[in-house]
Amino acid sequence: MTSRKKLIVIFFALMMITGIGSCTREKEIRIGFAGQLTGNYSDLGVSGRNAAALAVEEINAGGGVAGKQLRLIPEDDGNTPEKARQAVRKLIRQDVTAIVGHMTSGQSLAGLPVAEKAGVVMLSPTTSTPTLTGIQDVFFRVQPSTVYTAESLGRFAAEKLELSQVSTIRDLDNDAYTAPFNQHFIRHFEQGNGRIAATCTFSSQDSGNWSEVLACLRLKNVQGVLIMASARDLVSMIQAMRESGTDQVLLSSGWAATQEMLSQGGRTVDGLYLARTVFVREHDAMYTAFKSRYQNRFGRAPSFAAVQAYHAIQVLARALRQTGGDSRGLARALAGITDFPTFYGTLRLDRYGDAHLPVRILQIRNGQFEHQWTTEPENENRK
Repeated sequence: MTSRKKLIVIFFALMMITGIGSCTREKEIRIGFAGQLTGNYSDLGVSGRNAAALAVEEINAGGGVAGKQLRLIPEDDGNTPEKARQAVRKLIRQDVTAIVGHMTSGQSLAGLPVAEKAGVVMLSPTTSTPTLTGIQDVFFRVQPSTVYTAESLGRFAAEKLELSQVSTIRDLDNDAYTAPFNQHFIRHFEQGNGRIAATCTFSSQDSGNWSEVLACLRLKNVQGVLIMASARDLVSMIQAMRESGTDQVLLSSGWAATQEMLSQGGRTVDGLYLARTVFVREHDAMYTAFKSRYQNRFGRAPSFAAVQAYHAIQVLARALRQTGGDSRGLARALAGITDFPTFYGTLRLDRYGDAHLPVRILQIRNGQFEHQWTTEPENENRK
């Protein structure tokens, strides 16, 4: 075969490969997933990816969306701002229609500008920073702003638990979440005549040695401690606090409310109070069926992050059905979702893409979350 003939054969082979690839892409809708699949916060990311994969499989089994199959493309965002941006860039290069993620507020703030520049919708399962509230952009979420959960927990601590003096501890590495949670908790706790004795901080990069945190907490007459940390850090910290003789009432933001926290914490976390918007009805038929499918598929019970990622894919699929599977008009379709049924009530997304759900205060008793108090969401957007 002459060199010219070889070039012709190679050219047509490449044309065929390109054609096959284009044909495949025309028959599928690519959905990106960006979350921490490794590192300290990987309990959120792995649970989210697993549930997203399950939702995609179930939607495809039901015929897909607009006659096309969904394809989930996961990327590890590495839990650093730069890796969040890298993950979004990778997904955009793979022609994703939308990105489900990130799983923490800091990562969403880092990755969003990249998605916005490309005009790609980002739908987060668990991001709750108020920094992104009330803005018309490409960012949507099925998790309400942390403002409401922090305020509810602050009121509960002052009014229901009747605590007069509390210290707070927060992880600086997820500052976009923990700083506003701390701020709004303090504001409403103090409105109930409570007083903040100390505000302590730490970095999850240096977790495990809690000597500085314990030193910060060594104040007399402190009745309670609020911890804003991941499940792993919260369990480790409480164990150190118990060993040092600390016996205050313990409060937590919803970030740590994962299955990992229950399994690793055991009796150590018994009595802990948490604020969450996602509290599934355990005997709900829809949730029971989902839980069974998730356990059979992944060998463990679903966490709140799994529930939220599962709903995020379903919400996205509903919006894509309205656009015929096209990214054009997707933001408008998502903002129009007002009556989406979840395992914990009806979800509404407002015109800014912000979610609205009731806030529930839970307590851990005998390895289970037990409901203690509920506050309904307010209609206005607040930063």
